[in-house]
Amino acid sequence: FKVGLDFQHSRFDGDHYSQQLDVVRLDGSLAERTTYAPSLTHPEVGGTEVAVFAQDRWRVNDRLSFELGIRADRDDVVERVNYSPRVGMAVSLLPEGRGILRGGFGKFAERTPLTVGAFTQYDVQTVTRFAADGMRLGAPVTLTHVIDGALKTPESIVQTVAWDQRFGRRFFFKSAYLHRNGSHAYTINPDPG
Repeated sequence: FKVGLDFQHSRFDGDHYSQQLDVVRLDGSLAERTTYAPSLTHPEVGGTEVAVFAQDRWRVNDRLSFELGIRADRDDVVERVNYSPRVGMAVSLLPEGRGILRGGFGKFAERTPLTVGAFTQYDVQTVTRFAADGMRLGAPVTLTHVIDGALKTPESIVQTVAWDQRFGRRFFFKSAYLHRNGSHAYTINPDPG
C-alpha cells in the first residue's frame, strides 16, 4: 500500500512588449498596420498545486495481481479539485513468469499551463487594412484576449495492454499498446465576428 503527497508552487511573470507592425506591398504602399495597446504589459500568475494519492496492489496468487489507485489534484489556475482513478491487472499466462499479460485503465488530470491564467493580461491588437491608394479598407478590427466560458483542467482517459515475454535469461520481448483520449485542451480560436 502506498500513499503520497505532491506539493508544487509555480509562477509565471514577465514583461511583454509589442511594437507597431506594418505590412507593405512590393511598391512600398502600406497594406496593413497592427497596433498594440498598451505596448508593454506585465502578465503575472502563480499557483500552488497540492495532490494526494493512494495505491494498493493485491496479489491473488502467483499468477494474478491487481492494482487500484486514486489521485486528487488541486488545479490552482482553474480553482478546482480533480480526481483520477486508476486500475491495473497482471496475469502470468506462461509458467515461471515467462509470459505476462498486463492491462490498465486510468483517468489523468494534466496541469493547466500558467500561461492560460495569464492569457487575458496581454495587449489588445488593432488591425487596419489599406488600399493601394492609402485609403482605409473598412473599420479597424480589434482583437482582445477573452476566455469563452469556464476553464476546465485538461484530462485524458488512458487504456493500455502489454505482453511481456521472457526467453531464457538473456532475452526479453515486450509489446504494448496505449490508447489516449484527451479532452479540455486549450486552443486559441479567433472570433470571426
